[in-house]
Amino acid sequence: MMLRGLLIFVVACVMLSAVTVGQVQSACEQPNAILIDEEKPSVYLEFEQFGKAEDWKQSKLGEVSEKPKIEKGKDIWLRLYNNSCWELKIPTFSMYMSKVPDSANPGKVKISFGRIADGNAANVFYNVEEQDRKGVPWGGHGYSESYLPSGFSIVFPVYREHLENDRSIYVNFNYGWETKRFSSNLAPLHRAFFWSYRLEEIKK
Repeated sequence: MMLRGLLIFVVACVMLSAVTVGQVQSACEQPNAILIDEEKPSVYLEFEQFGKAEDWKQSKLGEVSEKPKIEKGKDIWLRLYNNSCWELKIPTFSMYMSKVPDSANPGKVKISFGRIADGNAANVFYNVEEQDRKGVPWGGHGYSESYLPSGFSIVFPVYREHLENDRSIYVNFNYGWETKRFSSNLAPLHRAFFWSYRLEEIKK
């Protein structure tokens, strides 16, 4: 009986995943399509939960992205949504990789370099600004780049002090087609913001 229930659960999850992928493909196959959900921005940040931030200094040169394991704490975890029909290039402290099905070997997986799996965690490099737009230095000067496919989202930690005293944070990103068409110093740069006042709304 338990085995039957588990089988039903797995089948339901696979069907739900197929429906979600189908919705993304359907939206992005429309002429001049840009957004998957027309009620949301193309790229945006939402509060996920409070918890201890991972130490960015522990990031490796390359690592496989994993599901978040958030410990109790007072820092902030945000979710970055790619609601566009293109993949995103985002700055990360590590170059992340993900395990994907290997079409050449059914039933096995392979490593996809530079891409983060849907729903996984990453140490994203973000910028911090005071209320007067003055930048707050942190995190050193070196970082890598990773790609987030269309319709995917990831969670990442933000230190508590970076969202206090009316500060805001933002993540720079490029759409995939921009990085293929332009050199890195010519491609336009976009920003997804999260402001500290939104935490006050959450506490209420």
